[in-house]
Amino acid sequence: FPMYVMTSDYGAASQLEKIDMLDFAEVVVLNKYDRRGAEDALRDVRKQWRRNRVAFKLPDEQVPVYPTIASQFNDPGVTWMFANLCRLLREKLPGLGTRDSGLGTASRPSPSRGGLGGDGVAVRCDFDPQVDTTLKEPRATVLIPGARVRYLAEIAEQGRTINSRIEKQAEAADRAQALWQALHEIGDAKLPKQLEAYDANDLVPVRPE
Repeated sequence: FPMYVMTSDYGAASQLEKIDMLDFAEVVVLNKYDRRGAEDALRDVRKQWRRNRVAFKLPDEQVPVYPTIASQFNDPGVTWMFANLCRLLREKLPGLGTRDSGLGTASRPSPSRGGLGGDGVAVRCDFDPQVDTTLKEPRATVLIPGARVRYLAEIAEQGRTINSRIEKQAEAADRAQALWQALHEIGDAKLPKQLEAYDANDLVPVRPE
């Protein structure tokens, strides 16, 4: 049963035409749906699936492209995909899971042998899981709100701004020290002490030109 698992990291939408598995796969899983741009990717993959099969009027619910977040516990996308996978298997293999077909059956472990081996009792699996599929698309449980996704970048940017301001202040202090030392060398009588300002009466106003 051909199944293709992909993510939204395929590049531009035009690159989907080069993915041959979209032609052969009967089920397409778009994993890591919590990534940015995954919703646009889901729309584009479904559109490409319809185009490959000339099924433009097929609604989204019937297109076998399922978004999932496999790393998330009890992900509704994985549940919805699994339920539809079982449905497609039943449609593809009539009688699947019945005793006559020989498929979907297993030997029940024998308690008398510590669970090892079997007593030949067939356990029937009808490939019809009773799961809640009310939610069909995953919703990522994020620790950081969407508005604060770039908080680390904001911290780094703020740090760079502070460092730049400190460098400018250090340059100004170094220049002031150099000028004070120059005035000290030429013997300026009005020169104040270091880190002190000139007296207002000692300053000559600059005449406008």
